Amino acid sequence: MTEKVYRSLLIALFLCNSFACSYAQSEIGALKLQLDSLQSLQTNNSNKVNLLIRIGWGYQATNYELAKKYLHKALSISQKIHFQPGIVTANEKLGRISRLAGEYDSA
Repeated sequence: MTEKVYRSLLIALFLCNSFACSYAQSEIGALKLQLDSLQSLQTNNSNKVNLLIRIGWGYQATNYELAKKYLHKALSISQKIHFQPGIVTANEKLGRISRLAGEYDSA
């Protein structure tokens, strides 16, 4: 391929990546607002767990540590309220993030 084609492909990839990251960050922001409203009610329920999992998974491409923080919180609440789908999903996502981060011992 010519140099012009390579440049065009690189620009296209950069723009797609920028758009995807921007979209993910705006979705995470909306989810965090929902989480804030639930936290003001001082409730631990499956809705809160599901929000924490979605936020955590939203960070999996950009910030492994923050992703794990939200997923560990979801796991903790799930265990307290005996919410089996939350326990399974949080553990599954934590394992995937550990694998992505190269932390094979904890995956």
